[in-house]
Amino acid sequence: MNFGTDGVVLWYAGVGWDETEGTDRRIVTALAEERDVLWVDPPNKSGWGALRKSWRGSVTDNEPVARIRVPAPPAVTRRPMRAVTNAMRSAHVGLAVRRTVQAVVVANPITPMPATSRIPRVLFVTDDWVEGAGLMGLDRNWVRRTLRRNLEAADVVLAVTPRLLENVRRLLPATGSGGDKLWAVVPNGVKPNPVRPHNDASVAGLVGQINERLDLAYLHAVVDRGIRLKIIGPRTATDSAFIADFERLTARDGVEWIGAVPAEEVPRHLAQLAVGLTPYSADEFNQSSFPLKTLEYLAAGIPAVSTDLEASRWLASAHVSICAEPGQFATAVNRALVASFDSGLVGQRKHEAASHSWTVRAHAVMAAVADSGVGGRRLE
Repeated sequence: MNFGTDGVVLWYAGVGWDETEGTDRRIVTALAEERDVLWVDPPNKSGWGALRKSWRGSVTDNEPVARIRVPAPPAVTRRPMRAVTNAMRSAHVGLAVRRTVQAVVVANPITPMPATSRIPRVLFVTDDWVEGAGLMGLDRNWVRRTLRRNLEAADVVLAVTPRLLENVRRLLPATGSGGDKLWAVVPNGVKPNPVRPHNDASVAGLVGQINERLDLAYLHAVVDRGIRLKIIGPRTATDSAFIADFERLTARDGVEWIGAVPAEEVPRHLAQLAVGLTPYSADEFNQSSFPLKTLEYLAAGIPAVSTDLEASRWLASAHVSICAEPGQFATAVNRALVASFDSGLVGQRKHEAASHSWTVRAHAVMAAVADSGVGGRRLE
């Protein structure tokens, strides 16, 4: 990876490259198939190891991208260390990039937009960072201030749902710097899944992290109907009431929880399901988010049943049933089990998922950059 070549995209990520593989890493992986990307980790204490060798040691070749590890000073999220961290990040990036930058993308709630001129500056809002500040262990007011400043500085503002885009737009003054920006929705995508579902499966399943974002009443309702339930993913919840309810659920007959599995094994587990479930609570944070799992179910060739989320409505898919209460949800799961393995429907779901690939999303990001009318140049 030659991270100094013309046309590099600087991507200030929300998580480290080795952490949970979410929106950032998946869209950047697709983007890197066509252009050089320099991925900038959030500050982390692991960055000190490379820094001890040399300033250049913080830049590594992490195929398919080049990666900068930014060392984190003690109390990185507190004043005055925020300013120290920002200065260290700027120094690392400045040493790594010496040629034309095609775009700067900030997809992090607390990273300030770099002060550049004539380089397209993109703010990519992947979740409702203000509402989710507590879940991330961040100060809500700090997140809000950073987001507002980044909005003012950005040439392009992207968000994963229309609701989230409108929420962040409202952070700017009614008469201010919002009118000259390009605003666009770039939802989450999905990786093609070549595995076809097993015709003998009669199991409903949930894939993903098990935490307070889920409404377990919907899963209990499914089990109440005698439907077998398989849960795939780590439990990351911290709320004691949620944990107790989840333990009651997994103790019920017909429920299997297998915990975390490597990413490469997820397609195999999806092939053992007949219906995929997206039982998120309909709170403001979830309404602004775009769950990855719903498209992953379609890519596996199986139908999905979701709670009433804006992202599910945006898909407008005949293969995604949307339900507003647990009893209706369980009925929809029962109905979906009947037609799950029709070969024509399996193909339709996979074809529909392919239209939402991460490559499609990467192209949408770069199209927004091109439409901004701001040309790339060297960092200052």
